[in-house]
Amino acid sequence: MSIDPDPYPAGCRPHGFGSLLGTRYSPSKFGSRLADRFDQIEQPDVNLPDSLVQVIAIDQDKEAYEVGLPFVRKAGVEHKINYIHSDGMIALNNLLKNRQEGEIDFAFVDADKENYINYHELLLKLIKVGGIIAYDNTLWDGSVAPSEHEEVEDTPRDALRKLNSFLASDSRIDLSLISIADGLTLCRRLR
Repeated sequence: MSIDPDPYPAGCRPHGFGSLLGTRYSPSKFGSRLADRFDQIEQPDVNLPDSLVQVIAIDQDKEAYEVGLPFVRKAGVEHKINYIHSDGMIALNNLLKNRQEGEIDFAFVDADKENYINYHELLLKLIKVGGIIAYDNTLWDGSVAPSEHEEVEDTPRDALRKLNSFLASDSRIDLSLISIADGLTLCRRLR
């Protein structure tokens, strides 16, 4: 494996594709170096049969998907990705209508924070028992912790606070909030 020098200045890496049920490259201090290196692997080990590995990438921003597409093509996995150019709620409801219930192993959500709780309800139907839902940015730069001097209204922060409280009491999942970068919450479906 050879690694090319990073063509992007620190903190300026463009976002990839698939903010819901896919992956998204992030310019965070901790995550970008791993994403940089993944982007540059010449021959990634993706030799699992197509029937076992399929990615559904949902994003309203087609440009973001297209930024990541050269890396996907270089890795030779474009045929394994089903990109859906759509609003997340619409796409998830369509997956349910198409009888995808209980067929997804893993979902990664990095989308509009105000809809995380709504995505959760739909994803619990789509994810297999034992499957994982990962929510990105759940610590929101540490601002989800209450402060004595809160005067600024922050809708994403408030939505993430509600999500974190909701998930902590959701008996359908096992929960782990990982305090790396901007926070990552992992939910394992129990039933």
